[in-house]
Amino acid sequence: MVSCALTCAAEGPPLSHERLGVSNGCFVESVALIDSFNESFGSDGWARLLRWGAQKDDEDVQGHAVAVCESDGKLWCWDVNFGWKELKNPITEKEQAELISPALTARYPQISPKYPMYLEEFVQSPDPTPPQPVLETDNNAVRDASVAAAALAKHRPVYAVKFLYGVDGSESESAAVIFEYNGRIFIYAPDKGTYPSRVRGTVRNARVVAEMLRRLFPGARAIQPIGTN
Repeated sequence: MVSCALTCAAEGPPLSHERLGVSNGCFVESVALIDSFNESFGSDGWARLLRWGAQKDDEDVQGHAVAVCESDGKLWCWDVNFGWKELKNPITEKEQAELISPALTARYPQISPKYPMYLEEFVQSPDPTPPQPVLETDNNAVRDASVAAAALAKHRPVYAVKFLYGVDGSESESAAVIFEYNGRIFIYAPDKGTYPSRVRGTVRNARVVAEMLRRLFPGARAIQPIGTN
């Protein structure tokens, strides 16, 4: 899992970026930053999502995610909690996550610094029917999921849903976004964070969506899209 608190606004170089402001959003916030970076720098830029605290196939391990970028011969990190930080590593080390990560993981002593790895976006097309933010709602999870989905949809297909969950007579409502990154499917749930999945399929595949939701939210049911007209 990737989860984090939001504290400080991004600052300064190499570009100005406004956070989405969603709960437990370090992964999706970093994806959105990288999307903005790639829009600005195109083929002249280099950016990766750096994730640690979990191995490649772990689905239930707490961790953190940041963006690492190269601009004007310098390496930078963007962390949703701290904004921009210029890294002292030489450019020749940029592809080596194990050399880049120590200065970044030190900020989070509560999270194991194990398994730092880069994730890289593969070329995808924008969602042809992007969801819209749902801002007029009393459910913060629905708001945050829809805001994240609208941002992520600018560069990839997404599926934003709300649903009921609970067992033994309990019932709550939450929301999530399913999207693909680095060639695999992820789910962002404001209540939980961002998790990778081993399941295969498309982000709107009903079986894939239900399986991912039920893993995080026992008894997930009544799944409905949000942010659609």
